This record gives sequence, structure tokens and C-alpha cells, in this order.
Amino acid sequence: MVRPQTAGNALRFFVYDPVYEGRLIRDPAFAPALSRSRRSLGVAAAFVMSGIMHEHLYLCAPQDGLSKQT
Repeated sequence: MVRPQTAGNALRFFVYDPVYEGRLIRDPAFAPALSRSRRSLGVAAAFVMSGIMHEHLYLCAPQDGLSKQT
């Protein structure tokens, strides 16, 4: 079964994994030594990117029409 792509999966693939693994391109033959500090930094980077994207959506959303009920 194929799971649908969600924001969490995108953050994991584009932000968390590269920070955690220490490289931009995944190589299955290479198994890096993963540490707790890299994991913490990956979580923090994903959290910051999520905040940046939420702010971007908030600032770019139309200001009239979304919050008003007609």
C-alpha cells in the first residue's frame, strides 16, 4: 500500500533526513554513524522549516474571505 505524501513526510525527506544523515543525496551503501545530536538538530531544523512555511502561508493568504462567514 502506498502512503499519501503529507507535509510530515516532505519535511522528513527534505529537511530531517539530510541533516540527520549528514548529506543531501542518500547512498544505500553508505551507513553513517548516527548520533543523538544529529537527530536533535534534524528535529529542530524540521520544526523551524515548518514554522517558516506556516508564516509564509499566513502572510500570503487572502485576508478577506477566509475568516468571514457569509
